[in-house]
Amino acid sequence: MKEKIEATKEQLRSYKRICRRYSQLPVNRFFAYYDNCLICDFGFIVIGIEKNGYAHSQEKVFLCL
Repeated sequence: MKEKIEATKEQLRSYKRICRRYSQLPVNRFFAYYDNCLICDFGFIVIGIEKNGYAHSQEKVFLCL
């Protein structure tokens, strides 16, 4: 049986702050856990939130050929 992973209070606080900053929710409200990091895909940017609430981002790059 899979172990249930839940976001920490710090991750949820950061998530709410990020949603307010961008005035939107992540695309399809999709969450994925990787190495205890909460991953939020906002369509134009992907933000990872560590267990302690520290958030880091990676812009998405779209190539037009």
